[in-house]
Amino acid sequence: MASFSDVFGEGSTAYQMFVWGVLNQVIQNLASPGFTELAKTVNAAAPVQPLSAADAATAANRSFLTVAAAAAEAASNGVDASRFETLRQLAGNAPAPEELATALRRGIIPADGSGPDATSFTQGIAEGNLLDKWGPVIQALAKAIPSPADVVNAIVRNQVTAADGRTLFETVGGDPDYLQLLVDINGRPPAPTQLVELAQRGIIGWDGTGADATTYQQGIYEGDTKDKWEPVIRHLAEYYPTASEALELFRWGQQDQAETVQLLTQRGMTADQAAAWVGYAQANAINDYRGLTEQSVLAMLSISYITDDQATTMLQALHRGPDAIKQLIAYAHIQRAIQAVNAGIGRIGSLFQSRKITESTARDALHALGVLPTAVPDILADWEAIAGANVRTLTEAQVADAMEYGIMTIPEALQELQNIGYTPYDAWVVLSIKAKEALPDKPAAGPAAALGPVTPGTT
Repeated sequence: MASFSDVFGEGSTAYQMFVWGVLNQVIQNLASPGFTELAKTVNAAAPVQPLSAADAATAANRSFLTVAAAAAEAASNGVDASRFETLRQLAGNAPAPEELATALRRGIIPADGSGPDATSFTQGIAEGNLLDKWGPVIQALAKAIPSPADVVNAIVRNQVTAADGRTLFETVGGDPDYLQLLVDINGRPPAPTQLVELAQRGIIGWDGTGADATTYQQGIYEGDTKDKWEPVIRHLAEYYPTASEALELFRWGQQDQAETVQLLTQRGMTADQAAAWVGYAQANAINDYRGLTEQSVLAMLSISYITDDQATTMLQALHRGPDAIKQLIAYAHIQRAIQAVNAGIGRIGSLFQSRKITESTARDALHALGVLPTAVPDILADWEAIAGANVRTLTEAQVADAMEYGIMTIPEALQELQNIGYTPYDAWVVLSIKAKEALPDKPAAGPAAALGPVTPGTT
């Protein structure tokens, strides 16, 4: 039997193979940089290395190479066309399972179908990294189900019972420990103004909080309005007169001007607007209940019963414009001056015609009143004519007394009475009454005779 030294002894074949093997390794390691540089030079001079079959398939799928060119590259690696097509199908990816489920739910792809050219849910699962057995699970997940929030809404809106809602809430992934809290915070209370009205009418209370409380305060807390506004909104329960109601209260004397202006400004009017409306209401009150007219306003102004400002307010209430009001007020002042002058002229004329003042006094007075000098002579001439014809006559009582005392005879007394307008019969009756007996020569009763000529001093 040969020993180990016989096999690997010096000069043996094994010994020689070992020595040359080691020597070959040493030489390759020592010459490797040179061989690498030489390979680079040769490859650069003749770049004929083909793409791998897998890279060629990927390049074809991404349109970097045509399918034919990629197949030629694969052939250079010893891969035929049939195997290259298989590599090309393996190089692409199907949509993700979630996307496949969505496409299936929306009817974009069918559920079944297989093969390289098939675009179905089952083929997409098969082309991905997911095992095919999970396809039905992913398909079931594609069906939309209510969210926990949807279930809470259904409970709040009485679409399901509380028990069924709890079961459904857990089924869709909700934590039952939070279900009641979600139910309590879900849904909206009545609007703040509605809450105010409900509390005003006594349907709900004003104060009280808690999930089961139905109060104004809890309603504000459950809504979107910040809690800090709750005491402020409560003031909406206080009745506030409208602008028209405030003006009516003022017109009927139920509140003064200052209170009315305050109410109107709190309704959004400016101070000037509020004052104008109050003035309008005041003028309307006078107009409606005192028969106020434009002429009556001007008449009151002409005798200084009202001021210019008061007249302006009243005329504004009568819908007169600013320019018209100025003219009307000026006209009223002119009328007052005219009336004063006319009254003065009339008084002077009365005194002159009664012979209480002389002509020179009357002339001076007319000049003082501003009468034009050219008009004074004509006025005095008219007064002198009236004064000359202004003869006073005896009254019937004086005539009757004169007859009784013998100052006049019966015929003279009868004639005098006829001169002042009595009929002969009426004159006889007046004198007979005075004499307390029927006088002689009783005339016939009847209408008075036609007027005769004027008797100076008596008619």
